[in-house]
Amino acid sequence: FDDQRAVHLHDHDHKAFSDRHSPRVTRSMEEVPMDVLFGDVHHVDMVIAPRAEPMTVKLIAWMDAASGYLWATPVLVNNRQGIKQEDVAKSLAQVCFCPWGGIARTFILDNGSEYKGMVSAVSMLAYLSAGNPAFGVVKCRPYSPESKGRLEGSFQIFKGIIKGLPG
Repeated sequence: FDDQRAVHLHDHDHKAFSDRHSPRVTRSMEEVPMDVLFGDVHHVDMVIAPRAEPMTVKLIAWMDAASGYLWATPVLVNNRQGIKQEDVAKSLAQVCFCPWGGIARTFILDNGSEYKGMVSAVSMLAYLSAGNPAFGVVKCRPYSPESKGRLEGSFQIFKGIIKGLPG
């Protein structure tokens, strides 16, 4: 019955199965700044209530794989809406025009609907740069935070800071 334990674990405790049986994605430090840019949306456990309806805070975060530089754009949303493609575009524009940022060659993103327009935008960017195939988008597997490990780790640091705030 030892061979059935992995099946049972997969069906009843996906996190434990993933920790023990799934192959890991290893990422090394990149050598060139803005060569690889991680992108993710983080849901902050913070509600802003002195309004007509409560608003929650979500962060659109970008991290350069070489320097570890982090850009975060807070977005206030009500409970019925989420992050839109327009919010992601505005946040990415801030990264592109920042003196420490720029246009990344590769984007490593979630499979979320807020990133759907990125694939066509990056392919247009590759076309405009004389067909340079170096530009690309890598979509991570759903519910696998280890593929963007450094960015997810920075969210844990941010959570500790938020917990220390009064209120």
